[in-house]
Amino acid sequence: MERPPLIILGDVCGKGARAAVLAGQVRQSLRALLLLESRPVRLLQLLNRSLLASPAPNSYVTLVLATLREAPGEHVPVDLAVAGHPAPLVLRRDGTVEEVPARGSLLGALKKTVVRPATVDLAPGEVCLLYSDGITEAFGGPTGREMFGEERLKDALATCRGMPVDALVERLEQISSEWLAGGQQDDRALLAVRAGGQDPAAGTATGATTGAMTGAMTVWAETTG
Repeated sequence: MERPPLIILGDVCGKGARAAVLAGQVRQSLRALLLLESRPVRLLQLLNRSLLASPAPNSYVTLVLATLREAPGEHVPVDLAVAGHPAPLVLRRDGTVEEVPARGSLLGALKKTVVRPATVDLAPGEVCLLYSDGITEAFGGPTGREMFGEERLKDALATCRGMPVDALVERLEQISSEWLAGGQQDDRALLAVRAGGQDPAAGTATGATTGAMTGAMTVWAETTG
């Protein structure tokens, strides 16, 4: 039986070479675990166990996993499991933005991982956005000392209604960069999933399309399956 696509967005705590090595190790561990397990919650639990067993101190990771399923009418149900990561956002066809009620504890910190998964149904043209805290915690603006914050991200996402997924990610990245105005930034990542319907860029019907932007080796986005 073919496994549904799995979307991954991860961020390791720390900076520099050690954090980049940890990010690589986590990605390798996930690939190995996917040979045996595909359920997002169980994957987070197994990865947490692996991080706790690591000889490296403070091996902390935030992660969000999203499984894409097929449904009638070009709808795409998205099963989400979050571990210490910002909650995903959903852009509806009418331009409203919702926060997904998925929550979970940081990986590598506690023996028992607490994960509260959630499922969202994307109608054709609707988008689920995954992002790192480097987007919302970016300091900039007119004074250079103001945090971008979740509300500004939601407002920016609302302006992207009807955009192809790559253009949506590009617009959000541009807004984030303009807010920073060349100032110091944390690792930033955006990953968007758009349900089927008519893709304005390609002019064809699609099941689900994705677009991503990452800015450093310690944060990553990928699709498997």
